Amino acid sequence: MIGRALTMKLMGILIFGVAILMNTINSYGAFIDDFSPKGPSIAVVSVGTFGPITLRHEEIFESMLKEMKETYPGFEIAIFVIANDMTVHKRGQKKPLDLHHRVNLLAERYGEHPNIYVLDRPRSGAFAQITKWIRNQSATTRIFGHVGADSFVGLKNRLGALIMKWVSPSNAKVEKWIVTHATPEEKEHIDSQANPRFAGKPSQLVSTPTQLDFDIHATDVREKYWLLNKNIPLPAYLDVPLVSDLVEQYILENKLLTQARFKPKASLCSFLFK
Repeated sequence: MIGRALTMKLMGILIFGVAILMNTINSYGAFIDDFSPKGPSIAVVSVGTFGPITLRHEEIFESMLKEMKETYPGFEIAIFVIANDMTVHKRGQKKPLDLHHRVNLLAERYGEHPNIYVLDRPRSGAFAQITKWIRNQSATTRIFGHVGADSFVGLKNRLGALIMKWVSPSNAKVEKWIVTHATPEEKEHIDSQANPRFAGKPSQLVSTPTQLDFDIHATDVREKYWLLNKNIPLPAYLDVPLVSDLVEQYILENKLLTQARFKPKASLCSFLFK
């Protein structure tokens, strides 16, 4: 009796595990199942928090897509965007946006995009899983990773890249790293290297010009919509578009970002929030 019960329990665990694996790689909009390149192709895997996706994120993706098409004519370019599954800040605070909302916001923006795929149900190791899936779909697709230029500067980031070189299974999956959103100082630092490399792999610096008057951080977005929810006048630096109309509509309809989990920049706001 005990043996049968244990067997049934183990079978249940096995079935549950298989179900999880089968549902690990899914996507919205341009479904991953639609990725079946008919010729030379490049897949760029981009992982980030996206809490939420901002207009600056959108500029980076569009610039990267444009330059990749120009650099690799004749190649089908696909960008796979993954919202990471980290739900807690380093200080132990829960992130302001749950994972499914961050994925939904990406899907609102890129659900109909023919070249950008948004990963659904991301889990730990999603980078390695998606690169493996891409390789299974097409043995000839070249797989690149996407990283910010700030990864090249500062001792902490350079040590992180060194550890990634020797430890991370993600790094072993990519042919090269696409580097974006470099400040003038970061660009100078990267250009000064004869053969720039990240985590031991070749890297390509992609220009990501901006039409915005200032850089946008997710913290700014969270602060703006918290203030709007409290009917508090916006300071000048927030009284501008920070996200696309579709993303803003989703935030407002779902009443997101209503809790103050940020440090206001304006001294007046700092006074009001004490």
